[in-house]
Amino acid sequence: MRIALISAFKRTNLGELRAETELVGRSVLAWQVDLALDIGCERIICFSDSSHGEVIAQQRRIEGTGLAFHVVRNHLQIASLVRPEDYVFVQLDGLVLGDVARELVGARCEADETHIFAISASHSLSNSFPTDFERIDKDSHWAGVALLPGACTAALEDFPGEGEAMSLLLRLGLQARVGCADVAPNALENDNWLLASDNEALGRREDAAIRSSLPQISWSGPSAFVATKIVSTWSPLRLRSGSEISAGLGLVVMVVAAVIAGLGQGIVGLGTAAIGAFVVSLSAQSVALRSRISVHTEIPAILRWLTPATGGLATAVLILAQTGASHWPVHFGIPLLTMGLAWVAGMDSNFRLRAFWGDLPFHLGVFSISAVFGVLLEVMILFSLGALLQLMMRARTQSAKSRS
Repeated sequence: MRIALISAFKRTNLGELRAETELVGRSVLAWQVDLALDIGCERIICFSDSSHGEVIAQQRRIEGTGLAFHVVRNHLQIASLVRPEDYVFVQLDGLVLGDVARELVGARCEADETHIFAISASHSLSNSFPTDFERIDKDSHWAGVALLPGACTAALEDFPGEGEAMSLLLRLGLQARVGCADVAPNALENDNWLLASDNEALGRREDAAIRSSLPQISWSGPSAFVATKIVSTWSPLRLRSGSEISAGLGLVVMVVAAVIAGLGQGIVGLGTAAIGAFVVSLSAQSVALRSRISVHTEIPAILRWLTPATGGLATAVLILAQTGASHWPVHFGIPLLTMGLAWVAGMDSNFRLRAFWGDLPFHLGVFSISAVFGVLLEVMILFSLGALLQLMMRARTQSAKSRS
């Protein structure tokens, strides 16, 4: 079994637990747990005072997946949790690895070979944090990550309970002649190997993560383009809470729009619905960005219903906004066809077409303008025909590919 060993004891210069320091809206401890999951750890042992909220949150998260998460106060408690045939993946308290570094560590760990990762004694990390990145020999320091045989943990019982588990395990690994593996230079560049005590580096890492994770956008979906640009300027705190706030606010505005349209103010209702749909779009883009930053990001279940809920409310607004349609099949049928065909057309593999047909705020804006000129029904029919033409062209293309 592969077991991860992490800790939440050390604090920054400001007195904050490194493990609870936030990076792009998630705690450092959460990032460390993510890495443990990515390399296949089936059990996580965390050295900590169990009263810390973030430790408890991660324990609930892991146990919710069916894996084991143990909180221990010192190294004397882990003898019964690790067997000699196990592999122990050790991470330094507060260490966060970027994508390049995670790939390096993951590749080395896949074969279950024991390694102590090392960096040069002249590296800035060794010089800035010598008590964390401990010296191994005259030329090397520990890089804060190691994969050790489970047998090393048995000797921990021979040390006093107040000793630091990570440092003790490092020494025991060296005594057991576990080989050292130098970290590739590219894995140490651009804050890929980051300690939570460096606030300036954390800020740079957050900016880089947001820039590199922005969803692909196109001007063919103008409102989504603008929404993505707005979300990219949000702080990590707003990025974390903005999804839920925007979703709730947008849906409330959409309901208000339906009420306004139902009271006979179709133009105002459509305009209000366009605003509400744009606010919902901010939530959707925020969720997309958070998911791209980390595949382990937990998305509230309610946000998964945003698209169908918004589409349903938009359809209701279109139905209620029609004042000139005298026959109920037209009154109800055209809006349903309009929204349904747009939804199906928005599944196109072509990115620009997908962006256009999926841009509900823009569509509602066009419909509100057409209502001002009294041609809402005609514009919806033209819009539906355009979506139908797109679907016919897609079907023809797919048919031609299948024949060839």
